[in-house]
Amino acid sequence: MIRKNESFIIFCSIIICYILTNYGGIRSPDNEITFRVGESIGSYLRFSVEKPLSWQGFGVARGKDGRFYSVFGPLESIILMPIIGLSNIITNTDWYKNMNIPPSHYLHNGLQDFLLTRRPKDLKPHTLRFIVSYLFIPITLFGLIFLYLIMRQFASKPASIWATTLSALGTIIWAYSGTLFSEPLAILLILISLYFLIKEGATPLFAGIFLGMATMAHITSILFAPFFLIYLILKRRKIIKYLIGLAIPLLLLGIYNHIRFGNPFETGRTADLFGESRYIYSYFVAPWQGLYGLLLSAGKGLIVYSPAVILGIIGWRSLHKKDRTLSFTLIGAIVFRIIFIASRSDWPGGFCLGPRYLLPILPFLILPVAPWLDGLIERKSHLTLSGLFIVTFLCILQQLYFNLGEIFSYFHLMRFKFLKVGIDIFKNHQIYFNWQISPISHILKGKPGPFLLQQTEAIAKATTLTIGILIIIIILFLGLILLNNYQKESTQ
Repeated sequence: MIRKNESFIIFCSIIICYILTNYGGIRSPDNEITFRVGESIGSYLRFSVEKPLSWQGFGVARGKDGRFYSVFGPLESIILMPIIGLSNIITNTDWYKNMNIPPSHYLHNGLQDFLLTRRPKDLKPHTLRFIVSYLFIPITLFGLIFLYLIMRQFASKPASIWATTLSALGTIIWAYSGTLFSEPLAILLILISLYFLIKEGATPLFAGIFLGMATMAHITSILFAPFFLIYLILKRRKIIKYLIGLAIPLLLLGIYNHIRFGNPFETGRTADLFGESRYIYSYFVAPWQGLYGLLLSAGKGLIVYSPAVILGIIGWRSLHKKDRTLSFTLIGAIVFRIIFIASRSDWPGGFCLGPRYLLPILPFLILPVAPWLDGLIERKSHLTLSGLFIVTFLCILQQLYFNLGEIFSYFHLMRFKFLKVGIDIFKNHQIYFNWQISPISHILKGKPGPFLLQQTEAIAKATTLTIGILIIIIILFLGLILLNNYQKESTQ
């Protein structure tokens, strides 16, 4: 019975970890804007931001009709609309009156309330965001399910379960599960697109549609489009259906932009219809600082914050043997995205854990672990398998460490510290290159992150113990799956 339900048990364990370590609120201005658009759609059937942030002008641009509109993709706000509606129903029961609901940072004085451990005066809007953040967690889980289904196209079930767990709990994907950043949604849609791209007998139409939808969630998802097209060409498959599927969401996005700003290609980031633009969100720069920052820096390095990707790189040869075309496609997409993001002035992605803009390539970097693991089992590589088991455990412990802290307020505390000596870290990226204040070794010096750790000491201790026991169980369960598969191979 356990063998039949291995994947179900693992996915349930993953989402429990996500729930136990979730902050329970909105901590980024980007997310707050996206949330408010979702509210506006549900309340007024409008995509405008009815209540801009106190950070005047951020994340919005004035449209042709004089209203403020989000510069972020519309799809997440559309998906948030019913989630917010359901959360409103739950919030109206007043169940939260005697609870310590964590403040959302960009609602009234939420950040100050959190840093000072102060209860917000009006708890209801914070509670609404609290509920929404939990109801949004399944988006990340669905993405992992499709990653697992992709792995099953060329790897065994045990190896796919192992690699999916490594992606879920051994990388910074875990830290983004409870946020309202658009990356988890974009990852889900990109993975669905790839699934329809590589699955035997599936129509490329859906691959195009879902990649177009991913672009409606996060505009940089379009960077995958040419590589998925090349994959179809190399596989000698018809590309017309893919292009038609891709064009449908992109056409809708263009119409949406035209209605708001009079230009189908204008997302709002460069709109200045009334001569009142306050922000330059990003511009092209030489990629050298960005490359180092994205890969190796103290504050944003991919290899620093998700060293599990090294396992994927080591095992890439196994994927290449299974499907050379897919291997070259993913290499091209990964390298191009890294170089493109490094060439943008906003490569750090703001106050968040690790390189946020590289999140969409994380599943692709972990994917080769599955066929590599199968190869190790077939060759009976005892030492390498033992090492892989230990490294997986250490990667999960690292991500648990990150998730016990609160990265957003930590960076704000560092910002306040630098302002006292006259340095505005918003004007450069030096904070991300300073090992003396890196979250790698200092994040727990800030505020605790998970909602449950912010409660009474007894609840905090019980939560920490529960998470620790759960992770040990997951690791032992993975070991059991691996052992069963190893014994099965040995008897053949």
